[in-house]
Amino acid sequence: MEQLNERLACLRRRAGYSQEGLAERLGISRQAVSKWESSQSQPDIARLVQLSELYEVSLDQLIKGAPAPSLPDAAPQTPGEAEICRSCPWREVRRTVDEAIRARPDHWEYEYKSRRTLWGMPLVHIHLARNRLNVRAHGVLAIGNRASGVVSIGLLSRGLLSFGLFSLGLVSAGVLSAGLIALGNVALGALALGNVAVGLVAFGNMASGALLAVGNLVRGRVAIGNAGSGSVAQVIIGDGMASELQKAAAESVLAQHCSWLPGWAVRMLLAML
Repeated sequence: MEQLNERLACLRRRAGYSQEGLAERLGISRQAVSKWESSQSQPDIARLVQLSELYEVSLDQLIKGAPAPSLPDAAPQTPGEAEICRSCPWREVRRTVDEAIRARPDHWEYEYKSRRTLWGMPLVHIHLARNRLNVRAHGVLAIGNRASGVVSIGLLSRGLLSFGLFSLGLVSAGVLSAGLIALGNVALGALALGNVAVGLVAFGNMASGALLAVGNLVRGRVAIGNAGSGSVAQVIIGDGMASELQKAAAESVLAQHCSWLPGWAVRMLLAML
């Protein structure tokens, strides 16, 4: 049978509140909400009345777990939906977010945090909100406005693998990305690939590489591209595809000044010219 703490967490998620958002609505601390949902404490009768009014359920439904009516505009409850609400599997995330948007179109918020943890972090933490950049998600897999974790996806993301509008990570991809390996419209990294790429090794429309730059407009120690300059060596191809003579010159320059490049990388680079 579903316990009170599980019902409180389920109803909060159905209404589209994060723990922080519910705490603000009730005028209490987020820690108090967290303790309710982890069975460390229980709300007093006054808080129960507030919650029943907020979630539009009776006290009997809230305390004893009697079947609760669906939220306005929500799909009718089907068998097993209580379990779906508790576990929030991936196929239900989109539906829950859509309900939150319909309920509060100007300021909606959705949060899901898995109970299982790894290295002290939840395996999955999803925290999304509209018009609030400071909403954070932190987990092994983190998805949110501001996300940090092993794998992070968000407007602002940070992690070993990072994907977002602005991303920072060991491997990062985004409009503006920075990392050991960076891919994006503007990319900064040891290995940078992008429209504008800056790094030790840079590939892009505009590329600047401390060791090697390859692209359209290039600048670096060794530069290979349609236009640009190299402080040590350069191969300027001009407009169009490189001729066999130019490819041979590029191969010679790479062998002489970039011997650290693996053979497969050299072959792939030459095939791109």
